[in-house]
Amino acid sequence: MASSKKILYETNPQLLFNMRSRNSGYTIAELEEDTNRFVILPEEIDGVEIETIGIRAFEGSSIKGINVGSGIKYINPGAFYNCRRLETVVLPEGLLKIGTEAFENCTSLRSITLPSTLRYIGAGAFKGCSSIKEIVIPVGVSGVLHNTFKNCTGLLRVDIQGATEIGKRAFAGCSSLISVRLPDCLETIFDSAFCLCTSLEEINMPRSLRYVGTLSFAGAAITSLCFSDEMKIIGDRAFGACDKMISVNFPVGLGYIGHEAFRECRSLKKIMYEGTAKQWRGVEKGMGWNAGCKCSRMRYNIPLTQGLTEE
Repeated sequence: MASSKKILYETNPQLLFNMRSRNSGYTIAELEEDTNRFVILPEEIDGVEIETIGIRAFEGSSIKGINVGSGIKYINPGAFYNCRRLETVVLPEGLLKIGTEAFENCTSLRSITLPSTLRYIGAGAFKGCSSIKEIVIPVGVSGVLHNTFKNCTGLLRVDIQGATEIGKRAFAGCSSLISVRLPDCLETIFDSAFCLCTSLEEINMPRSLRYVGTLSFAGAAITSLCFSDEMKIIGDRAFGACDKMISVNFPVGLGYIGHEAFRECRSLKKIMYEGTAKQWRGVEKGMGWNAGCKCSRMRYNIPLTQGLTEE
């Protein structure tokens, strides 16, 4: 059974925490007196570890920075929601979970290093953090959920090390994003994941990738694409209005290209299919899949003894 008591943090006497003790340790329930200082959280109270930052504990506060104690394992939903003056966050090794909307709208947050122990990042956790420049998502995080980094308009580079899927709108509206590194284990990119990432030029398509959803990369600045044989479905308008795209290489295992998947890719001049013309005719194609493209001929890779043909 949980008990509650208020703790005055001695090294910062203006900070009053309402601590709810549990069998496994304390939870920081709320910040009762606001401050614009850099906050260093204690690691324990009366010999008992502080393990959790509670739901909306610091919501809307004026803190400029925070050093999260080394015992903290969980940052709960909305813990730092709308902390618009927050510039610096130091997270400890040992942290396992960052909850939904935990840092949403922390518009001054410039950088954050996610620890290698992290296993979960909630939906919308960093949505609207418009000052973050780079992010590395560690290998233990198996999925980037919907809206996680949506509208991080200052984000330049992303390195995803272990996710098997990227959720809807995960990076949508990251208009400054230039480069994304995807892991070899990635299988699914859901709808609008990178939609309106209008500066995105560099992205690899892993060999494991099987599905790219509707509007996934619409409006991106990608110049070329090469899919592996594992790719099965390219969704509707997935690469629509990628007007800098020059070439696309489709694998023989591809089963479906969605409606208007490459519509208005006005610079697209070369489309290569790794199978035969007969196999290409067997690929289901949505209406207007290449409408507005400059490419008037398909290139097929038939047996090497016969070379390449064009239509």
